[in-house]
Amino acid sequence: MKRIFQLFSFCLLAIASQVFAQVPAGATEDQKLQQFRLLDIQLYQAQRDELRQQLAELGGFKQSRATWGFQLKDRYFSRLQLPDSRYIVFHFDKEGRVSQFKRVFRNINSANIDLKQDQTGSWRTLSDIARDLVEQIGAPTHSQLHQANGLHSYKSFQWRAQYMQISLDHLNHDPYAEPILSIDFTYPDENSSTAQPNGI
Repeated sequence: MKRIFQLFSFCLLAIASQVFAQVPAGATEDQKLQQFRLLDIQLYQAQRDELRQQLAELGGFKQSRATWGFQLKDRYFSRLQLPDSRYIVFHFDKEGRVSQFKRVFRNINSANIDLKQDQTGSWRTLSDIARDLVEQIGAPTHSQLHQANGLHSYKSFQWRAQYMQISLDHLNHDPYAEPILSIDFTYPDENSSTAQPNGI
């Protein structure tokens, strides 16, 4: 098992060495993380109304009724645009900027996933998602090994900078639960981190 983790870490670093060539020389950690995009939409400093318009133009997104009329939270479902995900959630600050983003992926262990879905790649493992992030924003700054009753182990990953914190883990650190991508945004004009609502 230890050998597998070593090989995976080596692969992440190998991919990252190719990615950094695309990042401007001397870029800060924040500048690297700000390259993160959802369907080519850059989320850092994204405004609520513009983001809603962009998702509407892309099509295929259905907003959860639970967030209709809310100004500080949106939840969307989309099997068309994000077939590997259960839903995505945006939280907004009082200025209308994205303050938190969460994406809950479909569970590879779910009994609802049939063989056809497996073959068409409508789900991805946490390791698959991590590799995609490395291609986009570079190697993680932190990782942590989790063990569940000694029967199953996995690594979670974090990318940390001054104004962005990205976390990739399983819900409740359960290796059999859905992978979840969480991003917290703060902005230079803020004196402290924006308080985040509880729950997803």
